[in-house]
Amino acid sequence: MGDRDRRQALQIAKNLLESRINAIEAVRALVPFLRVDPTLAMPEDRKALIGIGSETDDLPVGRVREEWHPDRLQESDKEIERCEKLYGERIRSVCERIVQSHGLKG
Repeated sequence: MGDRDRRQALQIAKNLLESRINAIEAVRALVPFLRVDPTLAMPEDRKALIGIGSETDDLPVGRVREEWHPDRLQESDKEIERCEKLYGERIRSVCERIVQSHGLKG
């Protein structure tokens, strides 16, 4: 992973910590970086985020929401809310560790 990619991954984690994106969006954006550079996060954190990403990959977050029908979004928003409650603190903790371990303050 190059410096540019690492900075992008760190910015994603920081965006979550600053409430610019939600936890599921952060996972969705971080997983590709974690697959390329396993040293970005501790092994157990990496596995957790990849697992959460797999569990939530059908949920519309971010820009893809614009392509979904409003009725379907209402249904999906309930599941997104459930997943945010279930996984949110874990995702936030992982992002804090990623940011701290790479020299940025969250």
